[in-house]
Amino acid sequence: NTHDSLAKLQRSRQQYEEYHAFLGELRAKWASTADYLRRTVFGGEAVPGPDGRLAASMPPNPGGQRLTVWRLNDFPYWFEAGIQHHCLWSTAALSTSEIEQHIQQRFPEQETQYWVNPPALQSVQAIWHCHVLVNTGQL
Repeated sequence: NTHDSLAKLQRSRQQYEEYHAFLGELRAKWASTADYLRRTVFGGEAVPGPDGRLAASMPPNPGGQRLTVWRLNDFPYWFEAGIQHHCLWSTAALSTSEIEQHIQQRFPEQETQYWVNPPALQSVQAIWHCHVLVNTGQL
């Protein structure tokens, strides 16, 4: 089943150690991982909370349009050389056709695979995101 297959994805030992060290630093500075991402991915304003850790909101969006942002995954899963691991972040869930349209616009010539982790495997449930693997053709 898909859940079991996705649960098998791993980071290299070095990436795993770097990821967990980063999470420790993040938890000391930010109220949550979602707050960190609202600031670093979407550019929201961050303010100290009662405990001194930073909390962030989404930036103002007067038009009410969904915001989407592409980023390379800071701590990608371990894949063979030539595979890039991107994340497509959005202020609201995207449909399958919307995901595919974003991928086609961003990577029109590359071979890609994408997935949205089931809730039990999501490291950040508060902000919708999709994982996209891109074959760069470079070994």
